Amino acid sequence: MSPGTGQQEAAAEPPQQAVLQPTFEAGHRVWRVRLIMLLSLLWASGGLWAAYATYVHVVGAGGEPVALAERLGLTLFIALVAIALPVAMDIYARCYVVRAAASPDGQWHCYTTLRWWGERREMIRQDAFGKATCHEGKFHLRDSSGQIVTPRVDAPYRSQRVRQRRLPYILDDRGFYLDHPAR
Repeated sequence: MSPGTGQQEAAAEPPQQAVLQPTFEAGHRVWRVRLIMLLSLLWASGGLWAAYATYVHVVGAGGEPVALAERLGLTLFIALVAIALPVAMDIYARCYVVRAAASPDGQWHCYTTLRWWGERREMIRQDAFGKATCHEGKFHLRDSSGQIVTPRVDAPYRSQRVRQRRLPYILDDRGFYLDHPAR
C-alpha cells in the first residue's frame, strides 16, 4: 500500500506460481547437464581417493618414504583438481535456466535453475533485466596449416544479465521458446 493513498502499488509483489505463463522450457537437454553433474561427482570421489592413496602410499627412490611436506603438497594438489569440476558444475547449474515463466502483465519473470538435488525458482522484476547476448556456441580450433577446424560442438545459448546478480542466466537455444516476446 502506498502511504496515505490507500491504493496498492502495481506489481509490487510477485504473483503466485499458478498465475505465471510458461515462456521457455529447456527440454531434454536438462538431462545432459544433470549427467555431467553426476559424472563430476564421480570424478571428485575418484580424485579424492587418489589424493588419499598418494598421501598414504607414496615412496621415493629406493623404497624410502617421501618427506611429509612433499606428500602433503601433492595430496593437496590432487584434491583441488578433483574438487574443481564439481564446483564448476555447481556454478554452471546455478546459471542454467530449466524453465522460465512470466506474469500476464509481463512485470515479473520466474526463472527455474538447477541444483544438485532439485531446482530453485527465482522471481525477477522486468526492470531488473540487463543486457542479453547471443552466443553461437561453436568451438573453433586451428590446425597446423592455419585452417579452422570445428569439432562437432554446436551449443548456441543466450546469456541474460540481471541486476544484483554476478553471473548471467544461461538459456539454451536448443530449448523451446513458448512466447517469443518474453525472450
